[in-house]
Amino acid sequence: MLQASLRTQAGHERSVAAILENINTLVYRSTSVHQFATFFLARLDEETMRLDFSNAGHNHPIVFRRSGGREMLVRGGVVVGILEDARFEEETMTLEPGDRLVLYTDGVTEAADKRGKLYGEERLYDLVSALPRDLSSEQVTDRILEGVRAHLGGIDAGDDITLMVLRVLEPVGTAARAD
Repeated sequence: MLQASLRTQAGHERSVAAILENINTLVYRSTSVHQFATFFLARLDEETMRLDFSNAGHNHPIVFRRSGGREMLVRGGVVVGILEDARFEEETMTLEPGDRLVLYTDGVTEAADKRGKLYGEERLYDLVSALPRDLSSEQVTDRILEGVRAHLGGIDAGDDITLMVLRVLEPVGTAARAD
């Protein structure tokens, strides 16, 4: 239901916050009590590298800047489906060549080893920050998953792990592009 609603709106609604508000209303009105979902929604203009986003209670994606800084994508609102009239904020940022955007579910950071120690956000941030800048998105993803598996030490993660990495490439011609 969420995917169908998103597909229906994505082509004509410009505001990602408005899309989340519409999805929230749909979930609130069409599901039983206590059903909700976290949701991170972003739209990237590949020509300008403008990223519009809104976060509905999801893990905070992180932009690792080429300069070494990092920015958490927190602007948004509550989880989808809790409040019928929930409003969501939207933020815009510009990605630059060399930046990496890492999106992940709590299965990554809450992966617990045999002693119950979580992988955690800081371990994730440190790992990504230490990676060579020229690695592809796929290679960064692989390294993160390797780090989580090593932390788990052969035991099951206990939750699903979803991860997506976007790297802004150096300009070819006049525009930067993402992989």
